[in-house]
Parts: sequence; structure tokens; C-alpha cells
Amino acid sequence: MRPASCKLRLYRDWYYRIAAAFYRYKFVGALLSNPKDVMLTRVLIADEHPIACEGLTVHLEAQPGWSVVAETHNGKDAVVKAIETKPDVVVLAYELPLLDGVETTRLLRAELPDTEVLIFTIHNAENVLRYCLDAGARGFVLKSEPMSRLVEGVRMVAAHKPYFAPAGIEETASSCRTL
Repeated sequence: MRPASCKLRLYRDWYYRIAAAFYRYKFVGALLSNPKDVMLTRVLIADEHPIACEGLTVHLEAQPGWSVVAETHNGKDAVVKAIETKPDVVVLAYELPLLDGVETTRLLRAELPDTEVLIFTIHNAENVLRYCLDAGARGFVLKSEPMSRLVEGVRMVAAHKPYFAPAGIEETASSCRTL
């Protein structure tokens, strides 16, 4: 017999799967009714923590028209999977094993110029922002921000517009590089 905590985890996992399936079917219904109204956004998530990738996948796939095409846990795999899947947006952690976020961003921008990069990090330092923007990142969201900011950031960079959260770092970003 399973302990209560295992049962709760199993129920929680099923709840998230059903919720994600509901949103996918809702999107498919909208797609079948009027395909011109729905824009498909393909997202790749690269974070060193598997639990963070899974949580981001659930939240991002809940958005109508969005699909997470791959999850990776290091910079080298992020580049390989991005070349294979050709996502519209890569949500990329700054600290990754094998290749850090800056080098990964440089390689992604060189190989896939139409793919936008959104840095998702805990580091709120001007030099981190500067390195990421110089490498070609289009957006920057702190992990301390609410999920709605990340969703808004993915939406903006998918439209090839810059996005920075919190809003205070936008001034720093404009002084770092003209987007």
C-alpha cells in the first residue's frame, strides 16, 4: 500500500496533466474554428533544475497556442535541441552546466537568428543583464517575479519585442544595449 504522500503526489500529477490537456483541447477547438486567429508559439525551456522545467512546462502549455517543444538541463543540450526543434522562444536559465546562459545565448543567436532568448534567473545584477543582452538575449525575467511576468515576457519576445521584469531594470537594459 502506498503512503499518503505518494497518493497526494500522484493525484497532483494527474490534476496538472488533466488541466494541461483541457487547455490543449480548448486551443484545438479554437484552431479548428478559425485557424487565422491563433498563433502557434513553440517554446524550449532550459533550466538546471528538473522540477523548475516541469513547473514551467505546465504553466506555459496552459497558454492557448503555446507548446513546449523541449526541456533541457544544460546549455549544450539546449543548443542541440533548439537546432532540432527550432523554437520561437528559448526560456534560458543564466546558470547552466556545460555552457552558461551567456554562451548558450551566443550560440543560439548564431545558429537560429529568428529564435528569441528570454533569460530566467535569480541574479539581479547589472553586469549579468549586460552580459546577457550583449550575447543577444531579448528579455530578462527574475525568478522571484510572478508567473504572469514570465508568460508576458514569452509573449513579448515571441513578437520580437524586448521585455524586462522587474520594470526597474528596463532603464539599466537601455543603457546596456540598444535593442
